[in-house]
Amino acid sequence: MLRTILVPLDGSRCAEHALPVATRLARGAKGSLLLVRVIEFADIVCQTTELATRDLVELSKRARRSAKAYLNRIAAQEDVHDLPCSTRVVEGSPAQNILKLVQELHADIVVMNSHGFTGIKQWTLGSVAHQVARHNSTPTLIVRENEPLPPLLMKREPAAEERLRILVALDGSSQAEEALVPAIQLSLALSAPGKAALHLLTVVPVSLPGVIFAQNIQSKKKEALTTLAAKLEAQGASEYDLQVTTSVVQHTDIAAALITYAREHVAQPDGCQLIAMTTQGAWGWFMGSVAERVLNHTPLPLLMVRPLHTPTQQERPDSRSLSIY
Repeated sequence: MLRTILVPLDGSRCAEHALPVATRLARGAKGSLLLVRVIEFADIVCQTTELATRDLVELSKRARRSAKAYLNRIAAQEDVHDLPCSTRVVEGSPAQNILKLVQELHADIVVMNSHGFTGIKQWTLGSVAHQVARHNSTPTLIVRENEPLPPLLMKREPAAEERLRILVALDGSSQAEEALVPAIQLSLALSAPGKAALHLLTVVPVSLPGVIFAQNIQSKKKEALTTLAAKLEAQGASEYDLQVTTSVVQHTDIAAALITYAREHVAQPDGCQLIAMTTQGAWGWFMGSVAERVLNHTPLPLLMVRPLHTPTQQERPDSRSLSIY
């Protein structure tokens, strides 16, 4: 389960946008928060070029004290103080230190905002959040800057029978399916007790000359998703109530299809309020491709999972096959 929740903060309100989701997750999973502040060298020298060694040491101490006091203030906030919470201040590269702390402290998930401010540099999707999502050995939940949180995530606790439905992007590969378990765990933690909901979505890429062929592929994908949905519901039946719905759509742009489908259905009663996907699948999409574009443009929170399984040669589609995604 997602019990230890690491939340990187940099002192900005932008970064703190992830806190409501992290606290909601900690309550639902009966877990604990680990608030992390990484001090970059730029924070210490403050753009001053001539400093004696003793000055740097003193500035480092001051920066640490300030960062610790900031994290303590966050931990004392109304929505946080009743949760198990610890803090950690480190110096160096934000992305490297976050990834290192995940390993050292056995964090189960990282929850962070897509943007923030660290020193004189802005966290961007091409920087800290991007690097963590791409290289993290545990799931990374990224909350979009300047985007309102989905309605269900705004509640301190879900009402009875409420489920946070998560859209999981699949392509038929074992790599893409590695997002399923973290997505179920996340939905269980953010829904009413014992409830969870997933929507499995596969996009069949299509161009006008290939419409008929794509329709045949779509039929097969629908059958495969229906079988997978039934299997998932059956596996969890004794422990929790999991609802799984499925869709297969055709589109010329895979990333756009994922983003549009999630956005158009978020307001519906059975809509998806969060997207989950792996950073790589057998068809080779990864950061710099479909996953990166979804990360950059979806307004919804995004759960990124780095697959641990490496595709075999038989699982990798060759140039003659229809590459889903």
